[in-house]
Amino acid sequence: MINKENLFNLFPEPDDVDNNSDHDIEIKITESPHYRLSMFKKIVTNHIVFFKSYELQMKQADEKFNADEVKRQAGFVVYNRAWHYIKNIDIDNNDHIKDLILMDPYDMAYCLQLGIKYFESTEEYERCAHLFKIQKFLEKIAEKTEDLKNTLES
Repeated sequence: MINKENLFNLFPEPDDVDNNSDHDIEIKITESPHYRLSMFKKIVTNHIVFFKSYELQMKQADEKFNADEVKRQAGFVVYNRAWHYIKNIDIDNNDHIKDLILMDPYDMAYCLQLGIKYFESTEEYERCAHLFKIQKFLEKIAEKTEDLKNTLES
């Protein structure tokens, strides 16, 4: 019978054990381009869905509810927080490109368009240019994907 105290001694220790703490691993994950892109998309998407629900509920509760002012304030918070996640994405970096390719180009391009529209309204054109550069890259990916799909279907 196998001694349960020595069970894990049956498996050799890997040579490349990474002795990082949980905190170090969490930092590596949250600084990864994939995480940052996903958070940008999540924040913008959730904002759209949440605000529609919030506006409907508030209009039912108070007929004098000023949706435009609340939308302006919510947009400021949401898009500036979303900017925090996407501002360091560099499409000249191969690791960032690989993670962009993994994203759904249509959903991400939609969120980027919303970000561009918001930052145009606040006249933050450097941010618009950064988002536009990523959007154009995603459009090229989507176009190549469609071309490949059409080629495989014919």
